[in-house]
Amino acid sequence: ALIAFGFVIERSALFARTFLDAPPRFEAAGVVWIGVAFVILGALLAALGVVQYRRTLSTLNPAEIPKGYMIHLPAYANIVVAVLGTAMAIYLSFGALRG
Repeated sequence: ALIAFGFVIERSALFARTFLDAPPRFEAAGVVWIGVAFVILGALLAALGVVQYRRTLSTLNPAEIPKGYMIHLPAYANIVVAVLGTAMAIYLSFGALRG
């Protein structure tokens, strides 16, 4: 959700500049970088969530894990989200630098 929110914030600056004829200082005020910061925060929290999940999982006995539960799926999903979020932050950063 944080990654999507950051993307929306960053793109709102582009929308305002392109379609609403907003002044260039609109982006200079940091709107783009606030969006990028949300994307980075979302990616970082996804990665930290994997660490926390694995720590918690390591404290459980095998009997405490439901039968058939795919214990690695949540970690893999969050790793993918973190990688894609990082890639998006890099992409958006380069776009912001080009102005």
